[in-house]
Amino acid sequence: MDGRPLIDWQRALLAWAKTDMQRVVKLDGMKNDAFWKMVQGMVDKGETTYKTASAWVKLMEKKNWRLENKLTGRMEPVCDIPAAFRAFVDSELNQCLEEKGIR
Repeated sequence: MDGRPLIDWQRALLAWAKTDMQRVVKLDGMKNDAFWKMVQGMVDKGETTYKTASAWVKLMEKKNWRLENKLTGRMEPVCDIPAAFRAFVDSELNQCLEEKGIR
């Protein structure tokens, strides 16, 4: 594991299962009505589009629902999905992609 020999495979399996369960919970959270209702409200206000929301979900799936912590530089699980999505919508990167019609 990470270049080290695996000594306690049972402990490693439990850690993997715990991490995998957290990932599944986050995936389900993205698909639930609360997230898409929030997106609907943002679309109604002209703050975003469904295309942007879908692109963000695909991006998060590729990143295994992790974002870089700016303080530590480590990739960490997203804890506040609505806040992370709003930050993406407000980001310069997203605005640049929309202006260029990329997505």
